[in-house]
Amino acid sequence: MSLNRKVIIILFSTIISANMLLGIAPLSTNIGRSISKRLDPIRWTIGLGQKWDMFHSIPTHHSLRVYLTANDASGKEYRYGAGLPSLREISPRKLIRYHYTFLRLFNDPLNKSFKESYIESISQTLLKTDPRLRQFTIHFDHGRINTLESIRKGANIATTRVEKFGPYKVQGKMKR
Repeated sequence: MSLNRKVIIILFSTIISANMLLGIAPLSTNIGRSISKRLDPIRWTIGLGQKWDMFHSIPTHHSLRVYLTANDASGKEYRYGAGLPSLREISPRKLIRYHYTFLRLFNDPLNKSFKESYIESISQTLLKTDPRLRQFTIHFDHGRINTLESIRKGANIATTRVEKFGPYKVQGKMKR
């Protein structure tokens, strides 16, 4: 095993261990808030972030659809999945971790570099798939569960909110 690989494994293991050991500090103390502030970017990036405790059992999402629409020069629209590298649809039941990854990717400003990298990869994949494509938009259809109070007041059990990101240009490597 190469030295670089060993260093990466040790570094990653140390970060995960620090998260487990230090992450249990109560957020009501200064040390807990300080530790959480430093570990949160790593937690959210690798999917370990949470802002609820073990007794919290109220889900906030019941579904999430992520897909792309791409347009060619004439304006004709095509629909693709958001999964890389094949632009496949992501099944919400089989790959739920992908859905939470997309939520973190587009809704957390700390993940800007990951978001830009994803957009660049989508752009390159669309260009390879169909060179006639000129731009694309990423669509999120959130199925959010309403609060018990709002349901008692007559709201539906869940509402769907649509978010769109883009349009982005379809191109090869992006200039930075």
